[in-house]
Amino acid sequence: MDYGASSPTRLKYNKGMTPLPAEQDVSAPFRLGVIGCEQARLRYHAALHGNPRLKVVAISDPDERYAKVWARELGTKPAVAADAADLSAQDLNGVLVCLPLDQRAEAIAEALRADLPVLAEVPVADNLTVLDDLYALAVSHNVPLVPALPRRFDPYVLKATEIVTSGMLGTVQHTRCSWAYPIEIPVPDADTISGSWSTIVQAMACQTADLVDMWHGEPFTVSADVDVSLFRKREQPAGRQKPDATLATIITAHACGQATHQLMRTRSVRPDERYHLTGSRGQLELTLNAGPTSNPAPALVIQIAGEPAVTVKPEIETHEKRISLPTLRALRMLDFFSDCARGNAKPLHSPRQFRVLLEVVHATFISTLEASKVNLPLLRSPDLDAVIRTMLGDFKALPPSPH
Repeated sequence: MDYGASSPTRLKYNKGMTPLPAEQDVSAPFRLGVIGCEQARLRYHAALHGNPRLKVVAISDPDERYAKVWARELGTKPAVAADAADLSAQDLNGVLVCLPLDQRAEAIAEALRADLPVLAEVPVADNLTVLDDLYALAVSHNVPLVPALPRRFDPYVLKATEIVTSGMLGTVQHTRCSWAYPIEIPVPDADTISGSWSTIVQAMACQTADLVDMWHGEPFTVSADVDVSLFRKREQPAGRQKPDATLATIITAHACGQATHQLMRTRSVRPDERYHLTGSRGQLELTLNAGPTSNPAPALVIQIAGEPAVTVKPEIETHEKRISLPTLRALRMLDFFSDCARGNAKPLHSPRQFRVLLEVVHATFISTLEASKVNLPLLRSPDLDAVIRTMLGDFKALPPSPH
């Protein structure tokens, strides 16, 4: 059996991994503004530095000193804007927003009002109503609002998705997502929603929920157990360190099977990220990061019933093989965003798909608090900050007595 054969649903891509448009203006680099330098530098510096297709022309950060330092490192001599409004007034083709979660929506709205396409970190907002308003604002200004989901552009994820849609595994009955995030990677001090690890869990849940949505379709229930006690920053005792810990276990039910998302934190300096898909005719194991083990990563292995296991290699351009996988994902995603901004491609997410990621996140915390299964779609938008504070027993002080 030829596991590398193209399926009828496979899209053709250019070197940037974007769908090939009829016409595409690539004569000038895409003029990008960045809001939120600390996270952007951590996640996108390698993809932005020295990229001939993209030019960072303006940056902004609540800490101006940090913005000035990163401006020197980028080498493109970007202007350092005072705030999101000042940056949005620059001559830009689009904006990347990497601010802390509680500041993200305001900056996105500012850019959309200036008719600028936006690529935003996920979750895009901390409130479903705000998310709906942002999407409506993008539609009214006829500019794309694109969630930053780089795994959609990973060559191994694309190959796994191609195999699933081809029917090679039969009906996919269960997917297990296992992702351990290194404690050693710094959490920005400002990026907190009732605990520093909360925003990391939300971002991880958005990423895994998006992949499962491609393989299983939209979820209709969520059951979860979140250990919010691990969200607090605590000084580690001297001597023997605590073992790795599970931050959240999330079970999503779909019309086609179910998925288990296990999100952990690890003391390894390398993340561990694996996806195991079980179908009626076989299994697929996708390893994006192998953590502290010596196993090769990335790797994609298929086991069809009655046949030997086969390792599958996706098609990757020669010049891309020299690029690390996280950087390659970011490069392809930024290229795709520039195509969307120029009108040469359409965003991959429909309004409903855009919303379901945040619904899964909020349902995760509601399910933990109420110890119950939560049905989707959510009919109301919970106050996530209040929900987590309640789970932590960290209640707001009552108002003073009138007497």
